[in-house]
Amino acid sequence: MKDQIKLFVLLFVLINGVVSLTSCEKEFDNQDENRVELNNSLKSSQVLSLNDSTIKMLANKHNEYLAEIIENYRYSQDEDKAINCTNNFLNTELPNLTREDKLSIVEGFKNENGEIVPTTSEQFYNALRSTDLPNKEEMIEFVKQSNQKIVNSDFSYSELEFFVDGKLDDIIGQFTKTETNILKMYFETFKASAYFWFPQEYGGSGIGYRHLTKIHGKEEHSAGQIAALCCASDCFDLGLGFVGIAISTGPVGWTALGILVGSAALSSAFGGATASL
Repeated sequence: MKDQIKLFVLLFVLINGVVSLTSCEKEFDNQDENRVELNNSLKSSQVLSLNDSTIKMLANKHNEYLAEIIENYRYSQDEDKAINCTNNFLNTELPNLTREDKLSIVEGFKNENGEIVPTTSEQFYNALRSTDLPNKEEMIEFVKQSNQKIVNSDFSYSELEFFVDGKLDDIIGQFTKTETNILKMYFETFKASAYFWFPQEYGGSGIGYRHLTKIHGKEEHSAGQIAALCCASDCFDLGLGFVGIAISTGPVGWTALGILVGSAALSSAFGGATASL
C-alpha cells in the first residue's frame, strides 16, 4: 500500500528516534517526503501525553465522532454502501479534522483494487509483528482469545464491561508499559464502541443499533454478533494506529490522534454499513 492513513503511523516505527515534536512551530528535515507528510499530519498547538486519561479520552472521542457520522448519515439504496458511508463521512463536520484529513483517511481504507474496506484483524496483528516489542506474539494471542470469548458469549453491555475490565487488570504485570498502553487502547475502544452499538435492551446507547436496523432491517442478533461486526474493525484500526504512536519518541499532537480517532470511527461505520448481519 501507499503511505495511506491506516498505515501512516507505522512511519513512526521507521523513523523512530528521528522525529521529536516539541511544539507546533517545530519543523522536520524536509528532504524526506514521508517525513514531510508526517510533519504536516502532526502539527498541533496541543500536545498530549499517552497516559490512562488520554487513552480513555480517545476511546470516548471515538464515540463522539461516530455519533456525528451516524447522525448525518443519508441513506441511499442506489449507492454502494461503502461509498455511501464514505460520502457521509466526508460531508460530516468533525472537530480537528479538515476535509484533506478526511480524504487521506478514506484513501487509507482502499485496498489494492481501489475498493473501500474496513480494517482487519490481520492488519493490526501484522503491525504488532513489525515492531520489536518483546511480547508481541503474547499480545496477539491475548487479543484473539478475548475476542473469541466476547463473540461466543451473549453478553449484555454491563457483562461485557465487566469482562473487559478484567482483561485490563490481567494486562498489568504481563507486558511492558508500551505494550500495556497499546492493549489498553484496544480494550478501552472496545468498551466505548460496544456501548455505542449495543441496543438499549442490552444496556447500550441504542444509537448504533438503530442505525443498523435502518440499513439491514429489524432482525434479532446476539450482542456477541453486534460486537463482532461493529466493534472489531474500529478497535483494530485505532489499535493499529496506536502501535506507532506508543512506540514513538516525543510528545504527540492532537491532530495525529484526531486522525486516528476519525479513522477508527469510519472503520466502525464501514463495519455497520457493509456487514451481513
